[in-house]
Amino acid sequence: MYRGKTIQIRKEDEGLYILRIRRSGSYFFINETLKIILIWADEGMSINDIPAKLKSSYGISQKNAELYVAKAVSLFKVDLFGHSLTRELKTPLRVSWKLTSRCNLKCKHCYVSCTTESQDTELSVEQCMNIINKLDAAEIFDVSITGGEIFVRDDIKKIIEMLAEKGFDISLFTNGILIDKNYDWLSKINIRRYNISIDGLEKEHDYIRGNGNFVKTWNTIKKLKSDGKNIIVNCVVNSINVNSLVQIHKMFVEEGIDYQFTLHIPLGRGGENIDLLCTSEEYLNSVTKLQNELLEYGEGGVIVSAVGNKIIEVYKNGDVIEKEDNWSCNAGNTKFDINWDGNVLVCPMCESSMLGNILNKSVRELWKNESRKEFVKNKKRAVGHFCVPLREVISEHPIAKERMQEFLGENILVE
Repeated sequence: MYRGKTIQIRKEDEGLYILRIRRSGSYFFINETLKIILIWADEGMSINDIPAKLKSSYGISQKNAELYVAKAVSLFKVDLFGHSLTRELKTPLRVSWKLTSRCNLKCKHCYVSCTTESQDTELSVEQCMNIINKLDAAEIFDVSITGGEIFVRDDIKKIIEMLAEKGFDISLFTNGILIDKNYDWLSKINIRRYNISIDGLEKEHDYIRGNGNFVKTWNTIKKLKSDGKNIIVNCVVNSINVNSLVQIHKMFVEEGIDYQFTLHIPLGRGGENIDLLCTSEEYLNSVTKLQNELLEYGEGGVIVSAVGNKIIEVYKNGDVIEKEDNWSCNAGNTKFDINWDGNVLVCPMCESSMLGNILNKSVRELWKNESRKEFVKNKKRAVGHFCVPLREVISEHPIAKERMQEFLGENILVE
């Protein structure tokens, strides 16, 4: 596998290669010639010198060499988020790894029900090193580290440093509160992206996550931003903050911070606090206000709102398009999840999607498990961003089922 400064490339079983562009996170299937060109360019060869090099080394005509170089350059002009691949892969491209179920907070909406208590099943640093070696051998491109709160682990420095040494692209999911004491060593590592949670304005966020935590997290975000780090803020929309989406949007825009809204999932502690699930009417009303805000000030971006089997896309030029939901999910297609105990799941929200434990199986063995393919097959029948497997999980909780039935429409949850 090639892990370069700007690109990563691995070979698939059928002979083609997968290219990943580090900057955009886009994936492409490429052939041998494009692979050679891209590696030369990544190692510093001038684009203008590559056609002659192709001609002298491989006997490719000047015209065809120039066409190949133009194709290689064009890949960097495509900035796709979550670019989808339709071929079957030998191993996943991405892994999301819950390093711990412990957390310094006790958020009301947590679908994992994280607590401050230690888990006997939490992997040791030695076991984590073993897993990292397995991920490297499987030619994984990037690893997202999540929890729980990852910085409650005393050995988090060793784990992240080893991931960096192997050349993985690393994304960190955190509430941001414990970053300060880790900042000196963390700032020396090339973290692709920090995913930090802010769940509304100050009072709303603190209601969900505890008094005083908004200021701590907000200060961390501003520090990371001022140091040029790549940040995206995750905001879970719930009944507490649903009427503040415009103000939340302004708060992020004024600081130049990228953000995304996601819906409250009534699982774990989030299922115990079912009143946090807003109604479809509340959500659509708030999204409409946000739409008007975007149009009035001509700001960029697309707001995608899922209700039932419809999506509403709002564009800055004034177009509002309602159409059938073409939502897709990459669980089982290009990624899987590793839990704090080593268990591997196709989907982190569906315990029934477990493929085995990575401590005693290779990544390839886990990926080739027939139950993964069956999960992907069932997942395709999705309604309102909720696939069949997840709807089955939600349907096991009567109150959650009732509330989600109202939100997503009739006859979409499992009887």
